[in-house]
Amino acid sequence: MTGRQYQDAAGRLPYRNRSLNTSSVQPVAHTPTSRTPSPTPTSILTSSPTISNPSQSPTPPQTPGPVPPGTAASGSSSANIKDKPFPRPPVSKWSFKSFSSFGSEKIKDHNLPSWKPFTLRLPYLIFLILLTLFFIISIELLFRKSQRDGYLTFAQGDGLNGWQIFVSQYMGTVASVIFAILLSLSDLDAKRLEPWFELSKPDGVTAKNSILLCYPFDFLAFVPFKAAKRGHWSVFHIGTATVLVFWFITPLQSSLIATVQQQIVLPATFMTTKSLKKLSGFGPEISSFTNVAYSMSWLNSTAPAYSTRSEAVLPFEPSSISGSDLPNTLWTSNSTAYYSKVDCRPAERIIIRDQDRPTGAEVQDSERFFYDRQTNCSFRHAGFPKLYKPGPDQPWRQWYAQFVGYNAGEKVQYYLKTPTCMIPEDPEPSLFFVVFSHQRDYNATPTVAAVFCEPKYQRSPVEAVVDARTRLMKNITYIGPSQELAPDLFNATIFETVVSGGGVGLDATNGGPFNLAPQHTTKTKEINDLLINSDWVFESNALGYLFAIDSNLENYLNVNFLTKTIDKAYKLLFTTYAATKLMVPEDRYVDGSGRVSFTTEVVVVPKVFVRILESLLSAVALFLTCFLISSTRRRTGLVYDPASLAGTMALVASEPKLLEKFAALDGVSTAEKLYQAVGDEKLKFKLNTRSEQYQLTVLPAPGNASPSVGRAARKDENEQETNFELGAAAGTTFILLLGGTFLEPFWVLLTRFICVLQPLETLRHGHATASESLTLKFESVPPILTLFPAFKSKHYFLSILAATALSTNILAIALGALFDPDTVLSPTPVEYTDSFLPSIEALPFPWDSSIIDNASIPVNYFAVGRYDHYYKLYANLTTNTPLPSWTTLNHFFLPVKPSSTRLSNPSDLLKVETIGLNANLSCETIEAYPILFGSSNTTRDNRICAGLVPAIFSRAQALTGPPASSNYTNFNPRFFSYKSIICRPRLSIHRYDVTLDAFDQVVSALPKNTSIDESSRVFSGGVTETQLLETIRRFLQSDLDTNKYGILSDRWLRFNRDSLPSGWIDFMIQQISNSTKAFDPQAPFQDVDMSFVGEQLSESYSRVFAAILGIYYEQMFVRAPDSTSRFQGTKLIPTIRMQMSTAMFAIVASLLGWYFLLAIHFYIFRVSRLFQRLPTSIASEIQLFHKSSVLDDVRGTELLTSRQREDYLSKLNQRYGYGRFMGKDGVQRIGIEREPLLDHMSNQEVRNQGLGKIGLTIEYWIQWAKRTLT
Repeated sequence: MTGRQYQDAAGRLPYRNRSLNTSSVQPVAHTPTSRTPSPTPTSILTSSPTISNPSQSPTPPQTPGPVPPGTAASGSSSANIKDKPFPRPPVSKWSFKSFSSFGSEKIKDHNLPSWKPFTLRLPYLIFLILLTLFFIISIELLFRKSQRDGYLTFAQGDGLNGWQIFVSQYMGTVASVIFAILLSLSDLDAKRLEPWFELSKPDGVTAKNSILLCYPFDFLAFVPFKAAKRGHWSVFHIGTATVLVFWFITPLQSSLIATVQQQIVLPATFMTTKSLKKLSGFGPEISSFTNVAYSMSWLNSTAPAYSTRSEAVLPFEPSSISGSDLPNTLWTSNSTAYYSKVDCRPAERIIIRDQDRPTGAEVQDSERFFYDRQTNCSFRHAGFPKLYKPGPDQPWRQWYAQFVGYNAGEKVQYYLKTPTCMIPEDPEPSLFFVVFSHQRDYNATPTVAAVFCEPKYQRSPVEAVVDARTRLMKNITYIGPSQELAPDLFNATIFETVVSGGGVGLDATNGGPFNLAPQHTTKTKEINDLLINSDWVFESNALGYLFAIDSNLENYLNVNFLTKTIDKAYKLLFTTYAATKLMVPEDRYVDGSGRVSFTTEVVVVPKVFVRILESLLSAVALFLTCFLISSTRRRTGLVYDPASLAGTMALVASEPKLLEKFAALDGVSTAEKLYQAVGDEKLKFKLNTRSEQYQLTVLPAPGNASPSVGRAARKDENEQETNFELGAAAGTTFILLLGGTFLEPFWVLLTRFICVLQPLETLRHGHATASESLTLKFESVPPILTLFPAFKSKHYFLSILAATALSTNILAIALGALFDPDTVLSPTPVEYTDSFLPSIEALPFPWDSSIIDNASIPVNYFAVGRYDHYYKLYANLTTNTPLPSWTTLNHFFLPVKPSSTRLSNPSDLLKVETIGLNANLSCETIEAYPILFGSSNTTRDNRICAGLVPAIFSRAQALTGPPASSNYTNFNPRFFSYKSIICRPRLSIHRYDVTLDAFDQVVSALPKNTSIDESSRVFSGGVTETQLLETIRRFLQSDLDTNKYGILSDRWLRFNRDSLPSGWIDFMIQQISNSTKAFDPQAPFQDVDMSFVGEQLSESYSRVFAAILGIYYEQMFVRAPDSTSRFQGTKLIPTIRMQMSTAMFAIVASLLGWYFLLAIHFYIFRVSRLFQRLPTSIASEIQLFHKSSVLDDVRGTELLTSRQREDYLSKLNQRYGYGRFMGKDGVQRIGIEREPLLDHMSNQEVRNQGLGKIGLTIEYWIQWAKRTLT
């Protein structure tokens, strides 16, 4: 090397210009020059201490470097620090600054502050204690509210909303995590400053209790035990509080607020939404209530909304709370119930003879009367009319019954309003007569039970409970006296006339097919027995509803039984009438408070977790109080925070006796050697007032100044003897990923290790400035808070580790919300058998006559009501009553039965596999008027055509017919326009997985295998598919006769001037489409959309098909024998189970995956041979630089702030590194040194081990690729 060579202050050449065999240079004693003592203890604040030359021997010329203001360069003999290291805090008056500095006491010797971080001062510690108490009080208040109300909050829809989920699943964990972070600030500062607290003791302390301490790097759970063993009670207090918060309070906090299924009862204000109206005459659909009553009596339909079979209640709803979104919400409110009460009394039989009849003559039937003494009403009736004489072809019928109302009606043969039953006091009395009689033969004396009945219509205040979703009545409680309905509120004449058989005329068009009363003749044979021997017309409603209650005719000969049954049937009719025809919209607030009750997810506070958490938080508050008492009265002896390597160097640079203890050590010395060197020495941190140096000094051990290698020399349990490898920490971290919430301490510890290693790793690469290495203060802040400082310093891997450590808090929150109790359907295997075989053996036959003639019913058919299916669908469409069992709107499923018991709990479900049937229509337009039955006599053609469904919309050019007052208009068929479609039925039969509730109502149905057609099995019982479709078509158009399809049939093409449908098909289309546009005769003909009509017609067809099979499946399908095979099904029982949140699982899985990848990356690219031990203590830091010329750069800066020291070193413009160098004593060492006085350690030296080889290989090929591409 030519030219001038660089030498350091001790005259050493650069490392590469010297031989490692050069004779050792004797170490130079660093003796500080004497200084004039300060006149007063406070003179250090005004005078300028000198920084002496570290060498007493002549030194070669030095390269001049920048000097901070008031500070001499390293080679000067005296220099003044003109800038004050820190201002003297005011003490004259109180201020927040003086209050916040409480706990930073003065150092007695020089009246300097004993520096402490804010986290160890009184305000912050009081804040932590108050925050702990706030948590205790908050938990107690939440618990008391939960106990008082039964909940904190509850779900008002499908589940908890976002805020409620945050409160129940995240808020507690978030609060505890934030508290843990705040507490960790004090915990870190207490642990890292504990050596300085110990060193500030007047009598000094041994090295193992001071400069060898490394609490911040110990495992979190072990710190309290080690601190207690050494008597470091401040660390014990804060460490125990931290352990309680991290590993007990935070996990338990997630369980403090739980969600459970619970019934909620809320007070609410209700409003009635309807009121009772008085009808003044027969209006549209007036008699349709009898269809609903028929469906309730014979077809197992439920009562209309807000009604039972005995009462109709004014509808009500909450004024502000809607619970219809929840399936189990109940509304409880005061309302008014309307009901009837029938008082019946036996009728007396009397004879009223004609005046011209001779005395003693035989009494004629016309002279026999039934008499009501209370009303003085007489009704001519023989009791058992002999309408015919029995013969061989006409056997005697033994039973007779009659219901006679007071007023004459449209289809009534008998009525009481005759001259013999005029009641002057009441021109329109509520009175009817019922007679049942039995005559064994033609000449026998009949047994007669006859009563006169007076119905009373009443109202009463009630407390009603209804289902909020279906509006079906659950319970009624009478809370007040009843009142008679006054005539100005209720017109009883209209109702009684319809009930007794009167009402609208046959040809009336009233918005639906409601001109005929339901026919009961097909429901029980007893009705036919009565009709054959009676003049009772089938339109007389009341008797049919009696037989729906009890069809045993003999029971009706008992007057008491007859009276009770009449009362039940009459209540049913009046309730249905009031609920469907007398209610009009009117909002009115209800007197008294109501309640909304429902079972939903509620947020509660369990008592056991409250008491545990309160106890733990109380313990934390106690430990924090103890820590406050002990910590605020202790002294650190520090002026500023010595968090960086430069800060430690400054505190020992001018103390040669201390540095001499480390003479045999360097960066690769083992922990055993370190303990041999300083393990038994007593050190004290103090200001040297004689030389005005602020240095760490050595006090000789009492009675023995020589180091000992006895007990104190043994390696402490905190230290490591083998080569330091951070890979082990990463491996431990990944292994403990399974520990879930225990991950944070491990990632925090790993990040803390990297905080220590990062400046040294930067130095290892060489040519590092002081700001990049020596003055970094990563150790003074919690690892998770080094995210942004590390990123700013371009230490990206450390920044990633800090973010990872921070993400463990997110992991804790996600783990706390990972599992949530939810009601799920728990499957239980059950066996079931088929109730019916999938084979149709009979079909329903629509019967529209009053008396069933079995001879007129075809083979393989059975008589049913012509409109029963429409009555069922009408009740479902208008009053929301359930569909027939085993059906949906469009499908019918073949019933099965469990082999054991049926579902016992109403909330249980049954999932089985069975056959499902569905039919719809495929429609297309045609140009010709459809005539389904032409001149062909081919039976096959007629069968095929019989299943087709035609739809014709026509418009006459000139309307003719009845006057404008009529309800309908005929038209001249010679002049009209029309649009026609023809629809072909399509039948599909497949297997389904069907889920049913406890009432055999279908909840869901999923096709199992649509490629397998089950038609061959279904039509193997003597009934063909064509016959089934023909039957469905006949029921679809049950209000038309098969001989009335021609163009001349006036009844087929009828138009209503009020735009109302006239038949069941029209009514169904109107209800499904919710529109009457298709039936409006004033609408332009070209606007009629036949494709829309076809869609609605197909939907109506599907519903009719499903309803027919759902009502008559017991008669249609072959019953399965007892030996039918058993099948495996599933019973679904609602059970509260812990469910895993998908979102939280994604977060947890992503974080754990990231931890795994980061651990692998660290293993591959780690530095494993840089040290024998990580410099985690003061002593282990000193051994890296005690013989380095770096001390010359920082000597005299111990009274400078960290910022001032960094500015000073930056002006020196020196570069530093970590590697091999020749110390001042001429011994080769490994440690920190100036550039270019050292030889750097290559990657091969520090990483070529284990998985590190893979990392080196990867880096090599990356570099090769870069060189190749560029």
